[in-house]
Amino acid sequence: MTPVIFVAAAGIAGAAAMFAAASWLRAGAYVGLVAALLAVWWTALGHPRPALFGVPKGTVVSYALNEPQSIDVMVRPKNGGVPVLWALPWNEADAAALQRAAQDAQTAGRPLAMRGTQRGGRSGYGYKHRAGPVFYPAPAPQLPVKTRP
Repeated sequence: MTPVIFVAAAGIAGAAAMFAAASWLRAGAYVGLVAALLAVWWTALGHPRPALFGVPKGTVVSYALNEPQSIDVMVRPKNGGVPVLWALPWNEADAAALQRAAQDAQTAGRPLAMRGTQRGGRSGYGYKHRAGPVFYPAPAPQLPVKTRP
C-alpha cells in the first residue's frame, strides 16, 4: 500500500511542478518532491520510522531499549507483512510494560503483541491524540474443529 501512496503523491506533485501557472506552486511542489525523496531514502537505509501518526498493531518480533532516546520495536503487521522497525518515544512506564509483557509472553509460550490506545476527546484539529503503546501476550490460537473418525 505504501508504494502506491508514494507513486500517487509523486505524480500529483510532479504534475503541479510542471504544469502549475503560479511559480510559487511549482517551487513548493519541487521542494515537496525533494523532501519526499529524502524521506524515502532515509527509510530505505533501515532507520526506524517515527511513531508520530500512531502506534502500529501487530506481533513484536524484537525490541531494543535505547534509554535516553527511544524504544525501538520491530513489528510484524496483523496481515502478516514484512516487519517494520518503529521508534517509539522514550517513556519509563512503556519500557517497564514492554519488559513485563515480554516476560509474561515467554512464560506463556505465546508471541508478544502490541497495539495503540487513544485518549478520549479530540484536539483542536479534529485528530484524536495517541496515548501510547500497549504490550501484551498474544491470545492463544484457536484449536482446530474436532471431526468424528
